[in-house]
Amino acid sequence: MFVTGLLMVDMAWPLTTRWIQEAMAMWGVGIADLVIFLAVLRRQVRLLEAEGPATAAYHRVSLLARGLGGGVGLVVILILYLMVFKPGT
Repeated sequence: MFVTGLLMVDMAWPLTTRWIQEAMAMWGVGIADLVIFLAVLRRQVRLLEAEGPATAAYHRVSLLARGLGGGVGLVVILILYLMVFKPGT
């Protein structure tokens, strides 16, 4: 999606446009958030298998995973907002 988006932007907009730069920065934030989320999710699965769902450690990691997952969703919504409304143009 990122590559095809850049190709489409190249046809109609300069890459120096502010909303495009903000959207690309949000892609970076989203990828970093997703990498951290996947590491936390892997730890959550290990804790579930080793200790079960009733432990404090599992609940702590589960809460962190939920927050990171919500962060990924928020980044997607912000990117869509930038792409649809193109603020500042």
